[in-house]
Amino acid sequence: RFTEIARELSKEHLKLLILDEPTAVLTEKEAAALLDSIRSMSARGIAVIFITHRLQEILDVCDKVIVMRDGHVVKDTPAKETNVSDITRWMVGRSAELSAAQDVVDLDIREGEILGIGGLAGQGKLGIPNGVMGLYEAGGTVEFDGKPIPLNAPRRCLDAQLAFVSEDRRGVGLLLDESL
Repeated sequence: RFTEIARELSKEHLKLLILDEPTAVLTEKEAAALLDSIRSMSARGIAVIFITHRLQEILDVCDKVIVMRDGHVVKDTPAKETNVSDITRWMVGRSAELSAAQDVVDLDIREGEILGIGGLAGQGKLGIPNGVMGLYEAGGTVEFDGKPIPLNAPRRCLDAQLAFVSEDRRGVGLLLDESL
């Protein structure tokens, strides 16, 4: 990605750069470097259209937020006047916040079954596995193989033979800064 962007920046008289999900395949550190580069492009007078589902990146780097749903612009607002919750609501078309009575996920997964959980970035799909494994603070109950699993206790989950492969394998799954 950096090579592609550098190639575009080397063109004389560049006035507009369109980036479609530029951080999707980057590590967190690479994405941060790219966002810094985008800010410096803007400071040099280059207009940037930044398309992404990573909502916090929009707030971190953009001056203006435009939300489209079903091919139509549903919101056009300065980034400093909004937040992730607002953007999510505009994307979905309704409030993504749930009342306490609705804030329930009840899943039964049996031996040999595969359960898929999907959703847009920032809409909570990662909260379930991260909460079960104790990586995010969680409430409720988890039962595995007929036994309760204490939440907010990663060691207890591992001891109960649960395993987890995070989407952020570099940041969560590897100890890149540790010595051998």
